[in-house]
Amino acid sequence: MKKYLMLVCSLMLLTACSSNENSENVNSTSSLSTAESSIASTSMESSEQVSTSSKEATQNFPYAVNLDDFVQEENFNGDDTNKKPLYRLNFISNQKNVPTTIIVNLKDLNSFGKGIYFSSNEKDIFYPISINEIATKDISLIGYNGKERKIKVNTEVKIELLENQTDSLQIVGDSYYLFYNQEKTISIATRDFDKNPGSEDLDYNHMIEYIQQPDSQNTENSMESESEEALENDQYYNSIKEAWHKQKNYIDSIEDPKMKQSVQTPFSAANAEAGRLELDHPEDTDLIRESLEKVLDGE
Repeated sequence: MKKYLMLVCSLMLLTACSSNENSENVNSTSSLSTAESSIASTSMESSEQVSTSSKEATQNFPYAVNLDDFVQEENFNGDDTNKKPLYRLNFISNQKNVPTTIIVNLKDLNSFGKGIYFSSNEKDIFYPISINEIATKDISLIGYNGKERKIKVNTEVKIELLENQTDSLQIVGDSYYLFYNQEKTISIATRDFDKNPGSEDLDYNHMIEYIQQPDSQNTENSMESESEEALENDQYYNSIKEAWHKQKNYIDSIEDPKMKQSVQTPFSAANAEAGRLELDHPEDTDLIRESLEKVLDGE
């Protein structure tokens, strides 16, 4: 009888232990499942936040122009190994009494780093510019085809002014706009230089469209090379001229005659800037020296 009671007690103890182990396993599995669920939920939330942020950025500037679309690679002198990246686009208009061509250069040699060139009757007028994304703006313009239309824009081109530069077109402070046209190329909306000249406030409801020059990337190599040389020459001249004027203004601001004699002359400042440009652009040494000579000759 005693043996029987001992056997029953042993079986009851084993059953109780087994029940506890199963309970602990269930609790452990439940905790692990809860942790994994929490991690998965956090990961999904983070992914959704990144996706939402990206969508918001696109929604904030849906009509912005990607400035990478300005970059092109030109083949000079028919030599495939002699390729050079360009960071500008040419824009043209068929309107009367306005500049025939506008060049927007994203790597210009001025303190703003970007420049715009207005060409008319073989005369080029340069201004530094800043380019920024802005809240969506509605403007009206006369298109390249002569028809009026409304567009939405997010990319602003602001006309700036360098120290001692003259505002010959009276357009400093103007805001022009880059946008994609119906041909999926880039256009720029500017003031109507004929009906709304620079002496008047810019009329944003009556702007005109300059379109990206057709086949500008496939023009003859010799013509492109000549255009490239002329533009670079202007950039070097502007940079050297700016250095000359800046030093001259500094000297003029000094009242002490002895101190004036101890500082660098405008002549030396121009030479120093030309030297810097030659180090950065050794392939254009002749153009840089030519520009230096023009500055020193007072041109």
